[in-house]
Amino acid sequence: MAALYGTIAAFSIATLVSQSKMFQDGRWLPYTIGVLLFAFLADRGARAEQPPIRLAVIVLGLEATVLIVLAILSDYFS
Repeated sequence: MAALYGTIAAFSIATLVSQSKMFQDGRWLPYTIGVLLFAFLADRGARAEQPPIRLAVIVLGLEATVLIVLAILSDYFS
């Protein structure tokens, strides 16, 4: 579990540091909320011993949506 949180924190901090203009536009807050939401969903998925397929698909869909929004907010592709 520590590896999960360490990886999420490392990538989040690297993005926030490398994209310093996020602080100027005020986009750091939605980005941070998205990262926390992703961490929560990943934690819930990791703690379930045998999640039903429906739950796994919903959680993976939500995580993919959060990742797409985070990629858009970070201006990585522009």
